Amino acid sequence: TNPKGDSFEIKSTDNQVITISMRSPLTVPVAGLVEVHGIVKDRSTLICDYYMEFPKEIAETYEADLTNEVVKVIHSVPNVRT
Repeated sequence: TNPKGDSFEIKSTDNQVITISMRSPLTVPVAGLVEVHGIVKDRSTLICDYYMEFPKEIAETYEADLTNEVVKVIHSVPNVRT
């Protein structure tokens, strides 16, 4: 978290560093396994609508590589509803 609390950085499941810009400043530091929802600003910045920190027990067993593979499969299948 930066000193003003208006952003923090995370590493995505494909090992990219993403800057998370907050709509309102953070009041507590963000750490561990975090899921962020928001609007993509550019390739390395996301404007955060909300985020959740997962409990340590989940973070310890989380498999980022598996999540990344699932995302790849989802994006490789055409959307038949459009």
